Amino acid sequence: MTAGVVRMWLRHGIVIVALASLSFALIVAVLTIRPDSRGLTGDVTRAMPSSGVLHPLTAVLLNFRGYDTLLEIGVLLVAVIAVWSLDQTPRRRFQWHPPAHSNPVLRVGLGMLIPVMVLVAGYMVWVGAYRPGGAFQSGAILGAAAVTLISSGMIVAPFARNRGVRVLLASGFMFFMAVASATVVFKGRLLWYPIEWSGSLILMIETLLSLSIGISLAVLFAAVAGVPDTDSDQPEGTRS
Repeated sequence: MTAGVVRMWLRHGIVIVALASLSFALIVAVLTIRPDSRGLTGDVTRAMPSSGVLHPLTAVLLNFRGYDTLLEIGVLLVAVIAVWSLDQTPRRRFQWHPPAHSNPVLRVGLGMLIPVMVLVAGYMVWVGAYRPGGAFQSGAILGAAAVTLISSGMIVAPFARNRGVRVLLASGFMFFMAVASATVVFKGRLLWYPIEWSGSLILMIETLLSLSIGISLAVLFAAVAGVPDTDSDQPEGTRS
């Protein structure tokens, strides 16, 4: 057995042991929770008046544990940067095109579906303050709308990394980070919103996050959709 094979098995063993240890720790943590335990429900309920919203899920994600959401958006942004770093094609301009298929049903369907999806995405941001909804649901709907446009050929994939796209990608994370930094400077604690501004700040954060999430999902899909099918270009006799 060569030294390279030994190192490979050693690395695999370390990863397996680490994952097994993490899985064991999570299982133990779950099993130690009392069946009748209410967790942090009481604490969240008592803190709701100062959260700026009426729904506890939004309060937890954007206020009480807002740093979790901040890190999640950062991870999504890093994923987009990683995908872009693998794309060696020349930069393209963002272009709109008629649908690739001159099908009247497709044209009418897109004309009806896309505005409704955008409207629903905006509603999900607004309703998140007092009902289930919020930035992630809204961003998923916007991403689905973009995927629909890319799949129909109206947006060329992969599309350009121009200034507008980069601004939309980074706007949610940058604004969230700016608010977090301001709360540390002026309040002494991370994401400790002023009570009178908490509702407005959360709404602005969620609005920009939904745009960033939507464009991130669209970029990730477009990067894959724009990869040429090399197998289709090969003669039949050369395909494996």
